[in-house]
Amino acid sequence: MKRYKVIIWILVIINIGLISFMFLQHRTHQRPRIVKILTIDDTRASEINRMEIIHFKEKKKLIDKSKKLRAKLLFSFENE
Repeated sequence: MKRYKVIIWILVIINIGLISFMFLQHRTHQRPRIVKILTIDDTRASEINRMEIIHFKEKKKLIDKSKKLRAKLLFSFENE
C-alpha cells in the first residue's frame, strides 16, 4: 500500500511541475511583419501593413465563426 502512495505522490509532483512549466513558459510574441522580413522601405510598406492587419482580423473572425459552428454541430448530435 505504501508503494502506491509513493507512486501517486511522484505523479502528482510531476503533474504540478508540468502545469507550472506550461504557464510560466507561455509568452506571447508579436507576429513578424512581412515588410520587415522582405525589407520593403517605401510607400508600399504602409499599404502592405494595412492589408496584413485586415487579413489577420478577417482570419480571426473566420476562426471564431468556425468554432461556433462546430459547437453548434456537436450540440445538435447530442440532442438527437
